[in-house]
Parts: sequence; structure tokens; C-alpha cells
Amino acid sequence: MANSLDEFDWTQFDSCAGKDIDLGSLLHDLGSDELGSRANARGMLSDWPYEGFGRLGAMPQVLRFMIETLSDESSQDKPELLELIVELAEGASDYSEFKQWYSESREDLTEEIRRAFESGGETYMKMLSGTTADMRIAACKALSHISSSTSLGPLLDQLRVESDDSVCREVMTAIGRLKPDAVEPEIEHRLKSNDPETALSAATAVCRITHGDHETAFATLAKLATTPGKQIKQSDVASSALSVIEELGDESLRAAVDQWVNRMTTVSIDDLAEYVHRLIICCFPPHPYPAIRSDTISSAQSKVLAEIIACDSYWEIQNYVVEQEPPYPPLTVDVARERKKLLSRYTMPNSRKELREFVQDAHRKSQGRD
Repeated sequence: MANSLDEFDWTQFDSCAGKDIDLGSLLHDLGSDELGSRANARGMLSDWPYEGFGRLGAMPQVLRFMIETLSDESSQDKPELLELIVELAEGASDYSEFKQWYSESREDLTEEIRRAFESGGETYMKMLSGTTADMRIAACKALSHISSSTSLGPLLDQLRVESDDSVCREVMTAIGRLKPDAVEPEIEHRLKSNDPETALSAATAVCRITHGDHETAFATLAKLATTPGKQIKQSDVASSALSVIEELGDESLRAAVDQWVNRMTTVSIDDLAEYVHRLIICCFPPHPYPAIRSDTISSAQSKVLAEIIACDSYWEIQNYVVEQEPPYPPLTVDVARERKKLLSRYTMPNSRKELREFVQDAHRKSQGRD
């Protein structure tokens, strides 16, 4: 590759209004024997499309040179290099719109980038059976952007023999992105996993494939979205599960609400307050927090609040304890203060009496609209 890089004319690509960048030197450094040089080159190339540098039209050729380095048996930092390749290919639809740094056809550039990225398919598949988990995870991320007809088979084969849980999760995530025609048993049986991250990856994949129309997978997502944090330590599983439900659309969110309120009666008293607060987070929009009025609240949100108001056990709890990551000690949460913080985001009342009046007013206004 050294000879072809040395001979390549980067000036054929318009620098536009951008700052100049020595792409040839950076690509050379990706294959350097020095760790610092390799890391610096990856950082510069990662920033290149977004930091005011020009010659964005060179991106397809840059990707091909990077793939050539990746395929070299002697090259180092393969997982990091492949993740950078994926990052640059994924971002094409964004940075191709930076007209001050790229003045030619956006559509042509993104198509050329896609073809350049897919030219590395054989290298990505070879890495799928690599010696390290990081290498196999990076390969999964890359293959999730290659056509299903090419990458689905190798991914399923790897899932059948893979022993590392983190790689299994990434394989399932990749398959979910590919959205094959049917749910594979290798994924479906992992819905029952005792590991919440594995169950989440399986449920996410199945729900993306079936558009949420898989009872067990959807129920798994709904349960994970509201599982108190102290039951899933050091993990953002609950937030990720909620994000998938929101991705599936409003109908799925309403279906999840029905499951969430039904589950309130089965949650232990030790977990109830945290469960209720998690339920509020799930059902109301994140930042920026809109003011919720009795004439704008949705029926699903109103239903959740009504169930919370009716839950006598919740209103009797004064505090609960949340485990934190070591070395931090457990955190005691004041229930009334936490409820006030959550509801005041939306300018809603937080006392039981005022909240009941708010929901009743919302119900009357809803009937008036009907």
C-alpha cells in the first residue's frame, strides 16, 4: 500500500473552503509501529469530516486505503481501525451536506462511500472469527451495514459457536439491524436469559425484525424498561429498552403502558417507589421537558397517573435505597422529593390530592373533546 499512497494525488479533490489536511501521512500512520502515531491518525481522521477540513470528496478512496490496512495481517489495532471505518461510513449522510467543505453531488458521494465500505466485506467477515472479542464485536458492527443476503449467514454461524456474551449481544444487535424475514431460534431462546443485557439484545433484535409484533419479546422489553436500577447494576438496560419501545412507535408505547400499570400490583414493596418513578420517566417526554396541562396530557399518561394515585402502598413509602457503583455507598432517596422533582419538570402537581384533581380535570376535558 505504501507505494500507491505515495503516488496518490490528493489534490484532485477540492479543498473547498476547508483547512488542508495531509491525508496521505495520516493513512501511512495507521500502519505505524508506534501506538501513539496510530492513535493520533485515527483521531485526526475521525475529526476530519466535522472540523473544517476540506477534501471530503476523497472519503471513498480514504476508506479503501483504510480497508487495505485492515486486511494486512501485520496491522495492529484492528478493532479500533474497523470501528473508525464504520464511523466514517455511517456519517456520510451528515457530513456530505456540509456545502462549505464539499460542493459536489451529495448523492454521488454517499453512494461512492457505500460502495467503498462494502468492498471490505470479506475482510469484515474474516474478522468475525478473530481471536479477540473486540475484533469480533467490531466485525459485527460493520456487517450490520452490509446487505442481509451477504452477512446474515456468517452472523448466525458465529452466534451458534460464540462463547463470549458481549459478542453474542453484538451479533444479535447486528441481525436486528439487518431485519431478516424471520426470527431465528438462536435469538429467540435468548429472550429467557437471566442476564438482562443479553435479554435486551435478543428482545431488541426480535422486535425490530417483527416491528414489535412478538408477544414474548415485547413483554421482555417492557419489563426491562421499568426494572428498578438496583436490579440491573452498572447498566443502562432500562433506558435502552425504553428507547427501543419509543423507536417502535406510539402504538407500542401505549401497549407497554398497559403492561406497566398491570405490573404495579406485582412489584414488591421494596421496589415499588422506584418502579413508580421509573414509570413516570417512561411515560413522559425527556428533556426538554414540555409543560403538561390537563388539556394536553395523553390518555396513556393520564392512565399511568391514575394508577399511581390509586396505589395506596406507594404513598405510604417515605424512602428507598439505590445501590451505586463501587466505591460509592448506597443512596437513600426521599420519595416525596423525588416525585416532586420528576413531576415539576412538566409543571404538574405532586401531592396526591392535587394530582387526583389534575387527572379528573383531564378526564372531563377529554370527554368534552369526544
